[in-house]
Amino acid sequence: MNSMKKNVFSELNGRLGNQMFIYAFCRALSLDLGATPILYDGLIRNSKIDYRLSCFKLCEEIKCSSTWPATIFHRFGLVINAFLTDKVSRASRLRIQRSINPFLQGCGLFICNEGYTRPILSFLKKRTVFTIGYFQSEKFFLTHRTQIIQDFSFREEIVNRCADWHQKICNS
Repeated sequence: MNSMKKNVFSELNGRLGNQMFIYAFCRALSLDLGATPILYDGLIRNSKIDYRLSCFKLCEEIKCSSTWPATIFHRFGLVINAFLTDKVSRASRLRIQRSINPFLQGCGLFICNEGYTRPILSFLKKRTVFTIGYFQSEKFFLTHRTQIIQDFSFREEIVNRCADWHQKICNS
């Protein structure tokens, strides 16, 4: 078996709520695979959307990257997904994505823009994983609930700043 540490890249987009779901899935999947979680923030850097997770403690292993080092397998999976799901209804897109997901996961690509699709860990363990989607279901990270909640604890300086304001309000 290859001893090189694997990575889980998750495309970070949206505002605070979306970013929290994306982080939670990236973190849970990286724990399941024994991989390093990496948030791809290239889309945010090139838009008017801000990175909103800096107020949380998050895990120490988490990294941000503005590069998306996709392999030929990842790119091929993205092309197949785009070709099959372009210009179809939402219901058709969900059905198509569910049917091609085993193939995409075999390419190291996990796409879930609609609903819940279970990751096939045995497929994803084979290579670096790229995830795209919003992952707005606790099913994606339920097995790591306690760890994720700890990751979303506010940083100490945020807590202290709020305590100061709390004291000022109580004294007025």
